[in-house]
Amino acid sequence: MRGSTGFVAKVTWNSVDVTTAGTASAALAVDFSSTANVLFQWSAATGTTININDARLQMIYFGAALSTRDVAPISSGALASNSAVLNWSPGALTYVLEGVYKITASLLNPNGSTVWSEDFFVRASAPYSVLAALPIILIALGAWELYVVARSGRLAALKGKEAAPPSPPSGPSPPAEATPATEDSGTPPAGGAS
Repeated sequence: MRGSTGFVAKVTWNSVDVTTAGTASAALAVDFSSTANVLFQWSAATGTTININDARLQMIYFGAALSTRDVAPISSGALASNSAVLNWSPGALTYVLEGVYKITASLLNPNGSTVWSEDFFVRASAPYSVLAALPIILIALGAWELYVVARSGRLAALKGKEAAPPSPPSGPSPPAEATPATEDSGTPPAGGAS
């Protein structure tokens, strides 16, 4: 158990203390095809009470919560110590998760602010390895689509230049052709004598 200001907490994942998995290289090997038994335990300093309303697990992927599970409300009220059990699995994501993920375990008070949290890492294997390649395939497909769009835009720009009439060469302009002079026929202009 660890904490500050007289509050200590501990989380175990299938009876293993999550503090042992504080880095990606020490990640817990987990099987997402079965439910994990997560136990939160906490206590306050002697003579004080604390009101924990929610125990939460969040799976983090690229800095965003991919999956969240809560035990809320914990209807114990303000106590010196307590515990909560969370049976957790990522649900439908089970079939595409493979790799190392950060999980944040948190305890929250009734107003929603975090009283305590602990980050740890899990290494997951998807039940069907073929489906585990799905995220990689989707990323490759997205990159291919971006390439095709960029290439088609470039080709359209090149074709637009070919369709435009050629511009005249730059430099001095050729002299204007002289218009032939008309001979004077000796007829006075209309409307008056000269």
